[in-house]
Amino acid sequence: MTFRKVALGVVLGGLVVIAVASLVFLGAKYSGADSQHREEILIKTAIDVAVLSIASLIAYFTMDRLGHLSNLRDLQRRVVGPIVAAIGETRDGIYTRVADIPWQQLFANSNSLYIMVQGWDGWLGEVAAPLREFLGRGGKVSILLPAIPQAGEQSAKSRNLALITERLGVQAVDQVGEIEGTAHGLEQVVEEVVGKARAKGQLIVAYTDKMNWFCGMYFAPHSLLISVYQHKHRGIKIPTTIVPSFVVPLSQVPKYAVLREWFAIEWQHLTGRAPW
Repeated sequence: MTFRKVALGVVLGGLVVIAVASLVFLGAKYSGADSQHREEILIKTAIDVAVLSIASLIAYFTMDRLGHLSNLRDLQRRVVGPIVAAIGETRDGIYTRVADIPWQQLFANSNSLYIMVQGWDGWLGEVAAPLREFLGRGGKVSILLPAIPQAGEQSAKSRNLALITERLGVQAVDQVGEIEGTAHGLEQVVEEVVGKARAKGQLIVAYTDKMNWFCGMYFAPHSLLISVYQHKHRGIKIPTTIVPSFVVPLSQVPKYAVLREWFAIEWQHLTGRAPW
């Protein structure tokens, strides 16, 4: 079998799958599924269509230059390898669901974690096992949260809290509860794992009266996770399945290392001191 036939088969197979994916896309769009699941299907299908298109184009435009396939090793090197590379470049590092973020890998390759967030008490449920293992081997956590204003206080703290609650469409008391719950939940986990005596050396909870517009997690020294915040009018439900999170491999790609410095500058701006 010539390489041309193999490549043509890949192209035709890709077109068939794209056609099927398109039907799934249209079905999700016009079905009675709830908005979150419908959006998730649309996004995943769009990614699959893009990946298959790239793979098909790679096969089509290289078939005239590569000649015949002598064995399976050539098939892997000349066809499968480029396709896998295309898929990896399309998917890796971008996540639309919190559950899909590689938490285990991020914690395993880190010795210190720096978090800046508007409040996320549900995060502990997502990372319970890897966080405990991280703390058990001496990992340190520094978290930066919005400062909580006193009742009736008119200040930068109260203005920031108003902006956050407007974005989320929640009451101030609920957001205060989430901020407090984030800190207390993390303190409880650290104490459970390493004990009260060592907890102060492995956890720093800080507060800022300046506005933070994104969720950032620096898994030192190798990875930076950035998740953008949505902005909306009160009463509009946030479609959580399409909030993008980006995992940046600082150590693997030299040009990304500048983002480590950027994160440190952001932290210093919000707290008045360097994070490390």
